[in-house]
Amino acid sequence: MFKRFLKIRSNNVNIVFELIKMLIVIFIVVGIAAIIVIVTSKQPIQSLLSFFIGPFTTARRFSEIFEAATPLMFTGLGLVVMLRANLFNLAGEGAFFLGALGATIVAVYFPMPGIIHIIACLVTAIVCGAFAALIPAIFKVKWGTSELVTSLMMNYILIYFVIWVIGYVIRDYSAGFIASQEFLPTAIIPTLFSTGKLHAGFIIALIAAAIMSVFIFYTRAGYNVRMTGENLNFAKYSGINTAKVILFVQVLGCAIAGLGGAVEVLGRYDRFRWGASPGYGYTAVAVSMLARKSPKLIPAAAIFYGYLECGAEILGRESDVTPEVIQVIQAVVVILIAAEALFFNWRQRMIVKATANDTQVARSEKL
Repeated sequence: MFKRFLKIRSNNVNIVFELIKMLIVIFIVVGIAAIIVIVTSKQPIQSLLSFFIGPFTTARRFSEIFEAATPLMFTGLGLVVMLRANLFNLAGEGAFFLGALGATIVAVYFPMPGIIHIIACLVTAIVCGAFAALIPAIFKVKWGTSELVTSLMMNYILIYFVIWVIGYVIRDYSAGFIASQEFLPTAIIPTLFSTGKLHAGFIIALIAAAIMSVFIFYTRAGYNVRMTGENLNFAKYSGINTAKVILFVQVLGCAIAGLGGAVEVLGRYDRFRWGASPGYGYTAVAVSMLARKSPKLIPAAAIFYGYLECGAEILGRESDVTPEVIQVIQAVVVILIAAEALFFNWRQRMIVKATANDTQVARSEKL
């Protein structure tokens, strides 16, 4: 049994290493955040308590951590799927916004019974999100255009298109601010608890992360995605249709982001009321890097960011430190995670030890 455990552990050496690395980076980030607060605040002790302990002081604040993490799980998951194929597509921002619009139209103008209405809104958002990826994906496959550039440009088009539709086509002029008509009650995603606004979308996000983990690591299509990302030429010579993979992965990633837009707008609001992009698609870059391109780690990374955002908001309300400190912390996370040389020697030792364990188990099985 012990030898079998060693074998399983060796097969998962990369994910174990990335998980430990993520925890170490989180520890470093927390320490840097504490230093920033101490330096910038006239009441450092109170500020530190507000930032680190504040999110746990009440049930409402604690639920806000998971509320903030929910949209980041979708956008981070969508980006991770694309990063697995070595595609840095940022259309998730526009897809998130467009998915929210698609869900809004169905939630306002197409009455349906009960859960069917919610499902229809979510499916519409998935289709809208997938549409957001088509132009960058086709340009990448057809002409080799950088998906980073085309996706960034597409975001501006999609975001301003959505704002125009909300402001001039489906606007509720009696609301007193720019917003859509109110959602029909059957389209609103229910909350999980009586206190706070944590809704069932969080459960949907966890399910999506589990499905994408199975897809990436345990299916043939997922293997093709990983091989395309690790070595494009090798994948081609192995018979993998890399053009199809590149197109499919970008559409899938943005479809997930579009689903996130629907979940967020239907779970936390009674109408579409964003006058600008919420920025979840761009924050997903930091979340996906913290998760090290692993769908399995996306929930943990998103919850950590949710905790930071919740603490930053409390910090801004209860101390003399501005909540913009969260942006500094996010930058630190990106820098630390992007440093591939970090713990490189330790990782090599883990790989060597895992290989030795595999050899020992193989020899014992032959005997």
